[in-house]
Order: sequence, then C-alpha cells, then structure tokens
Amino acid sequence: MGIPYPWLVAAAVAAGPPTPAAEPAPEAAAQAAPRVLVLVPEGDAEERAGFIRAVQAHLASSDVTVERRPIPAHVPRTVAALAAHASAAAAAAGALGAFWIESAEQAVLVYLVEPDGARILVRRLDRPPGTEAAVAESVGVVVRASAEALAAGRRIGMTAVPAPPPAAREVSPSPPPEVSEPPASAPPEVSEPPAPAPPPPRPPAGSRRPPRRPRVDLRSFYAGGNLAAGIPWQHGVGGDVLVEPLPRFFVAVGYTYFPPARVSTPWLSVLLDRHAPRVDLGGRPWVHRRAELALRAGASLEILRRRSVPGSLPAQTPSRRVVPVLGAGVELRVRLVRRFFAWVGAGADVPLVRPRYLVVPDPADDPVVVTRLDAVRGTFAAGLAVRLGGARKGLTRPAPAGPR
Repeated sequence: MGIPYPWLVAAAVAAGPPTPAAEPAPEAAAQAAPRVLVLVPEGDAEERAGFIRAVQAHLASSDVTVERRPIPAHVPRTVAALAAHASAAAAAAGALGAFWIESAEQAVLVYLVEPDGARILVRRLDRPPGTEAAVAESVGVVVRASAEALAAGRRIGMTAVPAPPPAAREVSPSPPPEVSEPPASAPPEVSEPPAPAPPPPRPPAGSRRPPRRPRVDLRSFYAGGNLAAGIPWQHGVGGDVLVEPLPRFFVAVGYTYFPPARVSTPWLSVLLDRHAPRVDLGGRPWVHRRAELALRAGASLEILRRRSVPGSLPAQTPSRRVVPVLGAGVELRVRLVRRFFAWVGAGADVPLVRPRYLVVPDPADDPVVVTRLDAVRGTFAAGLAVRLGGARKGLTRPAPAGPR
C-alpha cells in the first residue's frame, strides 16, 4: 500500500534542513599542536625573565608552542631531582619534553628531558661579561631548534648526560607489565648497564683560548671632602679611567678640580682651590651580575693655589704649593643597564705636608695662622661609568643550536 503524497510533503517539512557537521573546538585544535614546557624555579623567575622572553619570541612563529611552568620550592636543585620533576611534568601535560635553564656567572646551561625520562640533554652557552642580550637570544635559538627537532624526530644538537636512577623520578604509579616466563631450559637474561656518556671533545692540541681584552671604565663624578680649618667641606668634579689588565685587578688614572673655598679673617680672606691628579691601584673582591665591590689605594700630587681678598690689610701675593697625598677607599658599583653603572665611594686621604697660611696684622706682633690643612681628610664620590671591552678577542655571537 503506497503512502499518500500529502503525507510525504508533511514529513519533509517536519524533518527540516540537514544539520551541518560540527566543527572541532578551538581548544581541541590547540591541544593537538605539539608543545614543550619551560620550567622556572619559583624564587628565580625574575633572574630568568630575559631567557623566557627570548624563548617565547623564537617559538611565536613555530609550529611548536611553549608553556611556562613553575618548579616548586621543595624540589631539590640537583640535576637528578630536576630531571625527575621535568619528565613527570612533561608526561602529565602531554608535552614533547621539558626544558629548564641554569644560569651561572661564566655560562648558561639549557637542559631538556623527555616524558619517559630516559635521557637528559644539555647545551652549554658561554657567557662573557656584557653579553646578556646575546646569550638570551642564543637560549631562545637552542630551545626552538631542539623543540622542532624533537617534534620532527630529528637528531637534537645537545649533549647527553647520565640519567638519574629510575627511583628518583616523580612518575605516577602504574601496574607492572605482564611478562611471560621463559622456558625452564632457557638461561635467564641479564640486562647490561647502559654505557656511560662519552666525555666532551677536547680542543685540539696547540689551540689556545683567545686573549681577553682589557676592561676599561670611563667615569665622571662629584667629589667632596674636608680640606683645612675653616673649610668644613669642599665640593669638586672629576673624571678618571679604570683599566683592568687582569681579572678583578685595575689601575685608575684621574683628575679632580675643587673650586676656591674661602677662609675669612678680620684682616683679609684666603681663597684655596686645588687641582688633584691621582693614580690608584685596586681590586674587585666581590662581583655579582648587578653589583660589585672595589677596594683602592693610591697617591695624588695636589696643587694648592692661594689667593687673598684684602680687608684691613692689603692682599698677599698669590702662591702655589704641591702637596703629596696618600689615600685609600672603597666603592660600590651597581649596573644600571648593560654597560652603564652608577657608583658611590668613600675613603680617607692623608697629606704628607701640611702647609700653614699666615697673616701679620701688626709688624710688632707674631704672625697669625689663618688656616692649615687637616691631618686626615674624609672623601666622598658618586658618579656614572660606562664599561668598554672585557670580552675575548676573536669571540663572536654564539652560533645557533640545531641538528648537527
């Protein structure tokens, strides 16, 4: 029995237009993209901020995405413990692997661990002074090249280090696999321990590290200190050049000018101005990435020029005296940005000669001492510096890492 035509039309109208196929959610598409983790210790996030920015910038145009994860404070800062935590984090997140960065004064180490934790890879990047930006870019290049090689199944341009024991890895417990027992006649199989990683290649015989360029600081500063009785504090300006021929040892040559300071008496006023060329030797016993402490000791041949302003007595003839001075001090230097520093210093100077300046109010009376140089003079200085040199000759920007 056939279906009447009006019923066919009604069924078609009730069914409505065909439903379109559901599009994949953007979250699912994002999860399908390969990704890696970059682990950062909770207390050192600011110190590694430059490296993280470089990694994110290099992977922004890559098919591999990057996700930043913190390393809890309770995880020991050893390679074995960090590798165990990194492999567990990568396995839990479904990532290709996990990187972490160790920063030291002379080098930066980039570590990589895969989810199974079977191996630990490392890449060392030398860190000459004043190359922070270049080293950060190199870290970004290493992470991107390694992540893309990991995603494509290519060889990774990093060096293997011994893996931590399996008991140290923080992996989720899983039931042991079922293993069929071998026949009774077959001898038991004994697994051989993995061969140790080969030592890093040594430079060829006769090769030398490039010589280090001397470090040079150009500085300008304000200087102040006491000079003589009646002059509690004298202000001046100066500049010097610090040359560091050996690491942490420097020689400084500078000049400071102090405008005239006045000592007044009822008979006349004495004006003293001084020119102070100086040579110092010193060292930097404490050096940090952002600050350093320096100790110095040196000598100066100060040129004191005396002039007078007449009062009840006529002005005296101008004179000049050369005064040898020994001094020592301490300085704190703080890096502002790259090669620019701000610094402050304090010390003490001891003049080896203490000239007196006299006036004779009446020929029948004894001379009167207008002023005399202080036996010990406190000094203070503060200024800015720009640092030149310090790298090794022949060194260029680190080459990008990649499959070799």
